[in-house]
This record gives sequence, C-alpha cells and structure tokens, in this order.
Amino acid sequence: MEVVCLFYRTAIIRLRLLVLILAILPFAYCKDGLNSICGGDYVVMLSNNSTNPLCVFAYFKKDTIPIIDEKQSALPIKNGEREIVFESTDKCENYKDTVHYFIMYNDTLKRYGLKQTLDTYNVILRYSLTGDDFHKLDCTIPYPPSPAMKDMKMYPPYNGGK
Repeated sequence: MEVVCLFYRTAIIRLRLLVLILAILPFAYCKDGLNSICGGDYVVMLSNNSTNPLCVFAYFKKDTIPIIDEKQSALPIKNGEREIVFESTDKCENYKDTVHYFIMYNDTLKRYGLKQTLDTYNVILRYSLTGDDFHKLDCTIPYPPSPAMKDMKMYPPYNGGK
C-alpha cells in the first residue's frame, strides 16, 4: 500500500512539474522578448552615446514646433544610458504617425526650462521618426545619430558625424 501511495505522489509531482514547464515554455521562446506573444508593451529606446547628459522631449502631433505648457517635462538620459521614449501595445514599426524627439543638453533645460528652450529652439537635434524608422533602428534610437539614420528626417540634417 505504501509503495502505491509513493508512486501516486511521485506521479502528481511530475504532473505538476510538467504543467509548470508548459506554462513557462511560451515565455522562453518569445521572438521579441516580452514584447510579442508574451504580453507587455512594445518600446522604443533612446540611447545616449554622447559624453554629456541629455534630455529628450517627445512630441506626437503633426506640427514640428510643439505648443507646450509648464506642466510638461523632458526625460533626462545620462551619458552611456538609455531610456524608454515611446511605448505602444502594437509593434513599433506599425506606428503610422511621426514622433518628434527634441534632444537638448541637461544644463540648458535646467537653466531655461522646457517651454523657453523649445520656444527659442535651443535644442541640439530634432528627430522626426516614423514606425518604419523605428523598425530600421531596431527600436533603439541612437544619439548622436548613426549612419543608419542618414536618410531619416532630422534637423539639422545628418552630416556623417562631422
């Protein structure tokens, strides 16, 4: 009787382990990490590859000059780090509108504030990117711009790192 009971306990433990493995298995094979069938949002990152701390302000309207109020803020990104600058429940390359990223020095933003910095266009660079651009960049936008961005909309235009 004891042998039969031990057999059933072992079988139940194996069955629970199998169920657990089957539950975890889809997450192990996510093509896009957690951003595919595994749930979660798709994200676009901005990577600060410069030697200076930066701030980025994302603007999702059709105009390239944003109308902002004092409640809005820019996202700081330390040199050598990256931050999420766009989130979507759909793949980033499916995004049809243009997103404008205004990149500015952290010191400039602290000194003048976001509204005055943008009103006087005291920015280092503006990217105007679409879902196709996000896809070409593998959803990571570099600063300074990389050669892969030479045909993408930005102001001032891409100059090859000169």
